[in-house]
Amino acid sequence: PRFLHQTRTRTAAGLRGTDDLDEAVAGRALPDSTPWRAHFHVPLHAPPAPPLTSTLPVLRDTLARLVGGPVPLTRHLEVETYTWQALPAELRPRTRTQLADGIAAELTLAR
Repeated sequence: PRFLHQTRTRTAAGLRGTDDLDEAVAGRALPDSTPWRAHFHVPLHAPPAPPLTSTLPVLRDTLARLVGGPVPLTRHLEVETYTWQALPAELRPRTRTQLADGIAAELTLAR
């Protein structure tokens, strides 16, 4: 399968984006004067390798607002667990136990 890396940036005129990082880089569809955010399928519980950074603090704040108060705003959360094979070979789980541990870590983080 092919996973898209949707990319967005905020400008004075509002949000601008592309469906894939390739389009943003090749077509100069986004200004290079503002930070870009790109969606990558990586485990939530593991920080990405530099120079990439994570939006995990934003996710934690969002989860706290959605389900952390006295009355949850939703009772349904979806955690994607199907992209393990998209990771670089050295980061992929090699055994069923490693895969189960990785999925458990994702679900624990989402709680």
